[in-house]
Amino acid sequence: MFSKSYRIGGSAMKSINQVTWFKSLIAVLTLFAVAGCGSQSSPPSSLSQSAGAPAGVEARIFVGNTNGTVSVIEHGVAGNTLVEPIDLFSSVGDMTSSRKNHIFINLGGTNQVAALDPVGEAATFRKFIPVGQRPVHINRDPEGSRIWVQNDSDPATGIDTVTAACNTAQTGSVSVIQNHGTAGHDDEEEEVNAGEVLATICVGKGHHKAAFSTPTATDGSIPLRAFISNIIDGTISVIDNDPGTEASPNSNYLTVIDTIDLCDPAQETGGTCDADLTTPNEAGPHGMVFSNVSGKIYNNNEDYGTVNIINPATPAIETTLDIGFAGATHVTPDGRFVIVRGFDSSTVTGKLTVIDVTNPNGAATHDLVNINPGAIEFTSDGTKMYVAGSGSTQRPTQRRDVVLAYDISALPTLPAPVEITVGTTTAGRSIAILEEGGEATHVFATNRTEGTVSVIDATTDTVVDTVQVGGTPTSLLVFSLEGDLSHE
Repeated sequence: MFSKSYRIGGSAMKSINQVTWFKSLIAVLTLFAVAGCGSQSSPPSSLSQSAGAPAGVEARIFVGNTNGTVSVIEHGVAGNTLVEPIDLFSSVGDMTSSRKNHIFINLGGTNQVAALDPVGEAATFRKFIPVGQRPVHINRDPEGSRIWVQNDSDPATGIDTVTAACNTAQTGSVSVIQNHGTAGHDDEEEEVNAGEVLATICVGKGHHKAAFSTPTATDGSIPLRAFISNIIDGTISVIDNDPGTEASPNSNYLTVIDTIDLCDPAQETGGTCDADLTTPNEAGPHGMVFSNVSGKIYNNNEDYGTVNIINPATPAIETTLDIGFAGATHVTPDGRFVIVRGFDSSTVTGKLTVIDVTNPNGAATHDLVNINPGAIEFTSDGTKMYVAGSGSTQRPTQRRDVVLAYDISALPTLPAPVEITVGTTTAGRSIAILEEGGEATHVFATNRTEGTVSVIDATTDTVVDTVQVGGTPTSLLVFSLEGDLSHE
């Protein structure tokens, strides 16, 4: 048995037969997963470089590659240094961090999530966590220590064939991981405390996106719920996300309590809908957010070109906005504005629609000529928005080498952006923002074609460095090692 954490990758691994080692590790970690749980302690109020990070290192940037490695860039006073990668043996997907300072990474090829400890002298692998079939997207819920893994399941059917209950029910699934222990502790229980699956929940079929409703400052009655969209079915599964109390646990916790049918006869080719939730429709839901200003869920339907405004309490669609192009949905940090990105492939024109949640009928759409907008990130103070240009070879005129920086301090007005030239990509591009003392200092952007990460000065919006990562980068996470390490 391994009694301590082990770093994966680099010269130490070259003398080990990786196949034998990997099989042994899976067996050991499976035993750890059922060995028990640590106490749910609160995250520390202040963790800094005294937790063991090398002097001068302010942040670690984790870059997921299709070759099964996670590249690690240490950012600090000496610039940006590529250190020893972490080998996870499977193409690396989406990442997120918990409030207990662990990082969770989807491994779609092996139906697992990898847990990493980013705190200390070096980033450390902790364990593999088995989840449902083909995890793609991953989110942390508002509580902070629960990680929601959306399993896209069988590519053809959307059915999770590796989770017995969901295979029997012919449904898709999401897995919920509980992160118990706080990162930065090198003890024998850390592998277990990094995470365990609370439940794999059977939901609708197909690619999934997630959003979470919570009580707000103006409405304490809004329930704790998770909303999971199902692109094949054209539905949203509503899951009770309130555990209750120790004295009075909630028996409905982590169960599907309702399903919202997104079928709209005005948008359907045949012009009709039925009451059977298993009848697929053409909505194509592909993004959701919750606004703490309106207390509503905003779901975009990519194939309809619409946005549904959903009351999380009922739960039902209250209003539908027809905006024409709706590829994904984002919300500003203050919850006041919803930004929906889309793309008109016939004219190679990107779309950014700004919805004021206090006046949704006044939504305005802005065109981006020859740019297909992809990932969107906001600075925490809500003054800037970065939009990654994604890539394809559809038209020679399409920009595949750009990140846009917007001043959003005067929304809903959206001024012309600063165009930042970065490396190229033939598919999606990930971006992430590093902040120090509440102010954005750098933006990191992946470039698939060159296998690099561009480092952008967030003050001047210019590229100041380019780091070769040694793989094809597809995902990105910035983890600050200064101040409070509990990440949002």
